Order: sequence, then C-alpha cells, then structure tokens
Amino acid sequence: MAASKKYASRDCGVFELTNLATSKKALRVDYANTVTLNITADSVKAKKRGRDAVTFANPMEGTLESEIQVYPFELFSIFGNGTITEGGDRAEMKTITATEAGKLTLPDQPKDGTLFVYGKGDVGGTQIEGSVAEKVFTATTDSEIAVGKKYDVSYIVNDSTLQLVKINDNQELADFRVDAEINQKSEQGVVTPLHITCYKATPQRNIELAFAAEGDPITLKITFDLMTDADDEFVDIYQIKSLA
Repeated sequence: MAASKKYASRDCGVFELTNLATSKKALRVDYANTVTLNITADSVKAKKRGRDAVTFANPMEGTLESEIQVYPFELFSIFGNGTITEGGDRAEMKTITATEAGKLTLPDQPKDGTLFVYGKGDVGGTQIEGSVAEKVFTATTDSEIAVGKKYDVSYIVNDSTLQLVKINDNQELADFRVDAEINQKSEQGVVTPLHITCYKATPQRNIELAFAAEGDPITLKITFDLMTDADDEFVDIYQIKSLA
C-alpha cells in the first residue's frame, strides 16, 4: 500500500449556506478570517469492581464558528429569519443651522410625534417646542430659533429605501446546510481542496458588535450549532481522490 500524502493548511477557505426549508442558497462567505469546526462526544462508563469496564458513547455535538472583519450587510440576515426586507423606520440625528428666524428646514418629513429640537449640545435639556409641516419645523416661540445658530434635531422617518433585518423572539431561526472548501498543501507543494459538509446548522443568536474609534477593526463572530439531519447525517470531511 502506497504511503499517504501528508498535508498542511493555512487557509480558512470559503463556505456556503443552503436554507434547508427552501433548498435555496442563502449566502456564500469567502471573506472569513477563521473557520473552526468543533465536535465533541462525551461517554459514560460502567464500572466493574470500581473500575471502568464498559464505555457507552453519548450522541455527538458540535459547532461551526467563524470570525469575520470584512462583510456584506446580507450577513446579518442569518441572525433573523434569513431574510432582508425593504423599507422601514430609521432614526435621524442631525445638527441644522437656522436660515430663517423661528424655523428649521429638515431633510425629511418626520413621523408624527417623533421630532425633538434642542439647542446645539443641549439634547435632553430644554426642548424647543413647535410644529412641523412639509419638512419645516416652526417654533412656538420665534425667538428660540435664531438665524445662523445650530440646533440638534432628532426624529424617526419612514424610508422605503431601507434594507432591513429584524431580530426578535417572534422569528424562527433558519436551519442551513454548510458546505466548506479549504485549501491544503501537500509536502510536495501541491494545493488541493479539503471539503467539509455540516448537514444541519442553526446560527446562535449571540451577537457582539464592539465598534471602536481605535485599535483593531470590529470582528463579527458567528457560531452555528450542529445537529443531525432527517437522514441521520451529521458532518462529512472529504477530499477528491483524483486531486489528492
């Protein structure tokens, strides 16, 4: 029997998500920095005269984890129900310079009851009361809005151009099949793909977005819980023999 080739890998490859409910491709991730497969299977032992004598394996458990720093907006959809909808409410926080006494011209028409106006740097302090119509805020007291002065304005506006991912407890997380392809290099210097298939993977809703003005860029961490599918398949690891 010929000796098997030996390989090393320093690549996190590419993986694709296929929605198990629809059998449609959901996402291709070719921008991850790390991909980590974890499989555990505890066991219980029967003792004979106080010593371990017979082992019984518990069902396997596993996770697939990935760390990503450069990502598309679509990636956030897996934390919801796997979909992105169009249109919704967005919050706006603006600083506007008055060009007319007693009035401020707004870039949008706020939803009723959502507009707040304060002097520059005084948000949460003394609110300037007034009314809004046709994107123009008119102060109840004209003298509270002076030409050339800046004012902090916040409001909510309905925007049909939004791409929206909703994350809440009313949504069912989608189950995915994950297919990964990772390059490995033989001792002879030949690069060939190593394939991993996770037959049923459900994303955890553990999201940490730590934005910072200095230091390393934000890292988005995704963890999938691995389960056995309807055909009792769990994980496959394989390579193509003709390429090995």
